[in-house]
Amino acid sequence: MEVYAVKLSEGVSRDELERVCANLPEERQNKIRAYTRFEDSLRSAAAGLLLQRLAAERIQVPSGRPTWSRDQHGKPFLPGADGFHFNLSHSGEWVAAVIDRTPVGIDIERVRPIDLKLARDSFTASEYRELVLSPAAERESYFFQFWTLKESYLKLLGTGLSRTLDSFTVAIEPGGSASLDDPQGHERAYFKRYDVDPRYRLSVCARHGGFPAAVSLLDWDSLTRD
Repeated sequence: MEVYAVKLSEGVSRDELERVCANLPEERQNKIRAYTRFEDSLRSAAAGLLLQRLAAERIQVPSGRPTWSRDQHGKPFLPGADGFHFNLSHSGEWVAAVIDRTPVGIDIERVRPIDLKLARDSFTASEYRELVLSPAAERESYFFQFWTLKESYLKLLGTGLSRTLDSFTVAIEPGGSASLDDPQGHERAYFKRYDVDPRYRLSVCARHGGFPAAVSLLDWDSLTRD
C-alpha cells in the first residue's frame, strides 16, 4: 500500500492548467472544465495527474491517456489491472491518494466550523455522544476525524449512495487506528489516520493492516515536471 498527498501551489495560472489538462483523459478534462471555481479545477487536475503517474509507474500503463471505466456504483477502475486499486480525495490545499492490491478508501477534509445538527443527523448515537463529550476546543477536529474515517470506509466499499454514514459505527482509538462495527459487513476493515497538516484530517481504510508509516508528500511542480 502507498499513500500520497499533494500540496497545491499558489500562483498556478489558467494557461498552465490548460497545458497540463491536455495530457489527461477526456473525461477528466471535461470534469476539470465543468467547475466554476478555479480552485476546484486545480484540485481535480492534480488528482488526475497523480493517478495517471501512479498507474504509469506501478503497472506500466502508458502515461499518455489510460482508459478508465466505472463500475455500477460509479467507482472508477482501470480495466485489466485487477491488482491496482486506488482511491482519491481532495479538500482545500491538499489532494490525497491511496493505491493497493485490494480495495482501499481515503478521505481528507479541512477542519472548519460545524453545526452539531449535521453530526446528529449523520453519525450513530455512540459517535455523536463521543463528539459532544469531547473538549469544546477540539470538537471540530474530532468531528472531521470521525467524518474522514467513515467516508474512507464507504469509499473502500464503493457502494455509492446505497449506504449512509449512520449505518455503521467507528470508534477512534489511540495511535492512529480505529475499529469498525458494521451490521452489514462481512469482511474486516482496517483504518489508519495520518497527519499531513494540522488544519486537516486524513484517514485511510483497507482490507488489511499493512499501512505505510507515513504519507509520501508531493507538490504541484513534481506532478507537472516532464
